Amino acid sequence: MTKNLESAVKNLKVSGDIVDLVLAGIVKYFAEKALTPLVGNGNLVSGISKLGIGVVLDMFGGSSKIAKIGKTAMVLDGVEDLTQSTIKMIMGKIPALGGNKANEIATI
Repeated sequence: MTKNLESAVKNLKVSGDIVDLVLAGIVKYFAEKALTPLVGNGNLVSGISKLGIGVVLDMFGGSSKIAKIGKTAMVLDGVEDLTQSTIKMIMGKIPALGGNKANEIATI
């Protein structure tokens, strides 16, 4: 069991360097807190804004480790915000996601 776990951790494959991804997660947390008063969080405006920051960092940030981490953080946060925004928009329209409960039959 321990060898299997050890082997799984050693062979863990992610889309990028694991240290960079952890650092991007930390940057994402603080950037989200800093940007929320300006563009909100979990909405269409914040998602597009954060993706835009990621694109600008990609275009002008160079290939430094800091630029890559910042770009990754902004793109991940932007995608998360767009996903949250989309789910909020469709929740009222899809019964399985909690919408349109008027047609439900009350049960005891």
